[in-house]
Amino acid sequence: LGAAAGAAAPVLAGLGRVEGRGLEIAAINAPDSLTVAGPAPLLARLEQVAAERRWSFVALDLDYAFHSAAMDPVRDGLLADLAGLRAADPAIPLLSTVTAAPLDAAGCTAAHWWRNLREPVRFLDAVRAAAARGPCLVIEIGPTPVLQSYLREALRAAGSEAAVLPSLSRRDPAPDPFPGIADRAWAAGADPRGAAAHA
Repeated sequence: LGAAAGAAAPVLAGLGRVEGRGLEIAAINAPDSLTVAGPAPLLARLEQVAAERRWSFVALDLDYAFHSAAMDPVRDGLLADLAGLRAADPAIPLLSTVTAAPLDAAGCTAAHWWRNLREPVRFLDAVRAAAARGPCLVIEIGPTPVLQSYLREALRAAGSEAAVLPSLSRRDPAPDPFPGIADRAWAAGADPRGAAAHA
């Protein structure tokens, strides 16, 4: 949804509920970009309202409404399954999209991972926290780059001039894409020979 959280929240609340569930902000991706979760009939109504308000709306083809009340039935099982989870402190800072703060071993608990599944993704806040560390380059790690525009918008809003690159691209030759990744990172100003690193 192409709207700020403050503008969207009353609209979502005003669309009502279906079987006890309403629409929820599932992720705050960028200053004017949200992911919304909830019952399909309410999402269809939201699409109409978005058109009236000239907000962009793209329906996502997902099997589960993560970061919403639809996850509540799995809470107890997930907490039980992760009860014995033990973590080590990360070698480089890891910023949580649950808290938008560094996550250390003490914070890496079953409760944190439950919150990671259930609460809204604070992607915008986490990118702001990363930008405050002064990176020259942000690399989206994954097989298909889907966060590039959110990263650019969030970094711009934070006053950062960091370049944004995907780690993998369909343009990279098989079987080894890593020389291309290193070349793009080097061209964008990264120096892997001892520069500070963050995750």
